[in-house]
Amino acid sequence: MFMPSGGYKHVFGEQYQSNAYMVRLKNHKTPNVESRSAKLMKLDGVKGIVQNTTSKKQVATIVDSLDQIMEVLILVAGLLAVVILYNLTNLNVSERIRELSTIKVLGGLGVLVYRRLKTVDMFGALKSVE
Repeated sequence: MFMPSGGYKHVFGEQYQSNAYMVRLKNHKTPNVESRSAKLMKLDGVKGIVQNTTSKKQVATIVDSLDQIMEVLILVAGLLAVVILYNLTNLNVSERIRELSTIKVLGGLGVLVYRRLKTVDMFGALKSVE
């Protein structure tokens, strides 16, 4: 826990005395950090060392895992949108079968009508994914 020296005195009733040091190395590479940590641990006054390099690695691993999960979720959501739009189009066409019959009688091709409806739905799905 971090607190100002005045807060420490107020809570514990004693004068604040520093019992830790923050060391920042110029060379942040892992072998250098490990060798410096080993040297510091050999000193009599050192009871423990906390390195933030392992924390950084753990956070990076978690973020990479979350990125993969998000990619899967986006892919599944896109597939779900395509299936839903396909089903809605078929439902819409089945409800409008008389109107399509009228189009066919007037010279329109049923296959062309279905193709146009599905094309419009695909463009709608792509637009919604953006």
